[in-house]
Amino acid sequence: MFYYNILVAIPTLKTKIKYIKGVGPARAALLSDLGIINVEDMLFHYPRLWEDRRGLSLNESLPPYILKQSVFLGKVINVHYYSSGSILIFKVLLENKTEKAEAVFFRKRNFKFDVLSQLKKDMQYGRMVWIIGKQKSDFLKKEIKAEEYYMADKPDITIHTSAIIPVYHSKTNLSQKFLRETAFKAVYSFANMTNEILP
Repeated sequence: MFYYNILVAIPTLKTKIKYIKGVGPARAALLSDLGIINVEDMLFHYPRLWEDRRGLSLNESLPPYILKQSVFLGKVINVHYYSSGSILIFKVLLENKTEKAEAVFFRKRNFKFDVLSQLKKDMQYGRMVWIIGKQKSDFLKKEIKAEEYYMADKPDITIHTSAIIPVYHSKTNLSQKFLRETAFKAVYSFANMTNEILP
């Protein structure tokens, strides 16, 4: 599988980052604000820290550069949403073989478009969803303040779930999801062109 534009005749480490699939000129301009101009820059844009999304015990001891995130994989069984002032609140009840959890999303109201439209489209009954976020301390139910979600039937889902995943420096509007996927594509297609720096 190639993760770069097939119009690139001879891909090298100096291949412009805009030719990585999913980047393009607009996002390449935002990446340039991070000093990422070509593929080599992306390969050496190191994470600032890591997040543990393995779904193991929250009491596990971790080094300070690895943050613990609550992770839940479940089937959508109910959805409801409402407003509270300028904030829209979208709640999804999910279940798996062992437990249930409620994921809560917060979105700022926008009168020009429906900020909940993608959630409404994705959170259909019976669909399997990964929820990542912060778990509230509640003995009555498991509630997660959702920060990200991923549909379980999408390809390359393990870039974002079930592992210790990277969190990158970003001064722009580029999401961590986009940065992780772009880094993955760069590593997959170009890492074999780099020199080994460890003895």
